Amino acid sequence: MLKLIQKSVVLIALAAFGGASPSIIYAADKNLDPLGVKSSVVPDVSLDSCSAAYDAKKEYYLSDLIHLGLCNNNQTRASWAFFLTQRARLGSQRGRYLPTVNATGDYVVTETNFQNFGNGSNNAAAAGISLEYLLFDFGQRKAQTEIVKQNLVQANYSNNLTIQNVLYNIVSAYYDYFATQALLDAAKENEDSARVSLEAASLRESIGRAPVVEKFQADAAYSQTKLARVQAEGNQQKAKGLLMQVVGLSPTQQMSVRTPISEQIVDKRFLKSTEEIVAYAEKAHPDILSADARVNAQKAALAAERSKRMPSILTTADYNTNRIVTGSGIERDTATAGIRVRFPLFTGFSRTYDIQTTRYQLQQAEAELGQAKDRVRLDVWNSYQDFNIAAQNINTAESLYVSATEAEKAALARYKAGKGNLIDLLNAQSQSASARQQRIQAKYDWYVTKANLLRAAGDIKPEEFSPEQ
Repeated sequence: MLKLIQKSVVLIALAAFGGASPSIIYAADKNLDPLGVKSSVVPDVSLDSCSAAYDAKKEYYLSDLIHLGLCNNNQTRASWAFFLTQRARLGSQRGRYLPTVNATGDYVVTETNFQNFGNGSNNAAAAGISLEYLLFDFGQRKAQTEIVKQNLVQANYSNNLTIQNVLYNIVSAYYDYFATQALLDAAKENEDSARVSLEAASLRESIGRAPVVEKFQADAAYSQTKLARVQAEGNQQKAKGLLMQVVGLSPTQQMSVRTPISEQIVDKRFLKSTEEIVAYAEKAHPDILSADARVNAQKAALAAERSKRMPSILTTADYNTNRIVTGSGIERDTATAGIRVRFPLFTGFSRTYDIQTTRYQLQQAEAELGQAKDRVRLDVWNSYQDFNIAAQNINTAESLYVSATEAEKAALARYKAGKGNLIDLLNAQSQSASARQQRIQAKYDWYVTKANLLRAAGDIKPEEFSPEQ
């Protein structure tokens, strides 16, 4: 029996030592996965193979910016690292189903000086191997493993939510960048129109057909348009800095971005009712799914706390050898094996309060799941209204722009012909400038509100944006 125990413990120890060899330890940095945790929860969007590097010579489409941003934005990098951390914790928890093996060793040299009898010395060496294996614990390990797995599921949906938010921020910053660029062009057109008015007022004043006050009024209006152009230039630079920041680059870096191709302002997906979109979001939105995973984790935590009141059964085995080298020498080998039962008789009522704590945490998680659903429903509702308003504003702003532009042309012609007054001309130019800006803003608002509605429904994906955009 002794030899059988010795042989079993030594074989297990050798296997454990092999598992702890340097080559295996270093392989952990190469994503070693002996317990198969990678296949337990497959991420909705994986950033494992992200390798997008910035190329100053490249012209970036929106799809390129999305890829670059998802790989380099610090928010996505942090959330992906958290997901990987939770996945590694699941592997650690699964390891509790395997036995634990420990090896010990000692070597001691003892020198003794006896007065009037000379010196004496002996050497002692001891080595031992111990094994412990949990056989049964009334579901404690299972519940703890379920907690960790649900935390991993929650981390997956949280990572998905982060990716969707960052993707929306990239899309929004992209269109805002081109909106500010178009508004800058509009500001320059307004400045040109004001300069023409100033030249006309100066001409009329020089030939005595208009008072000098008109010239000053036209000059003041021209100065206002120059101030507006400078402000537009600053806004355009700020928008460029924000775009660089959301894709993980410094605002000081230079980037060539492809101008978006105008698309038809119609999307059949959004002809659905808000009820249909909300129903979809309740099933697919990562914020809701993350909160639901937390509820499941708290249910498992409650089961784990209840199981802690039950006993656990372990099997143990030890093998020890001792060598003491003296004049005659002493050698001793021992081996033990047995079953151990742990039963919590009294824990100062802490188990009772731990169960109560976990039950209340479950109630809190269920309420937070309800809050997530409320939040998503309202977000979808508001985003849907914004999208409809933006779609309607397209045609309204276009009609306003056409009318205001024609009115400006007519007012300028009348003023040059001496039939109109400057106030009418300045008012027409102001309305034309405002209509020009509203037309631009309406177009880009539609793009952004479309992306925002997709985000609110939990359905914004990188593939939504083709390479041509």
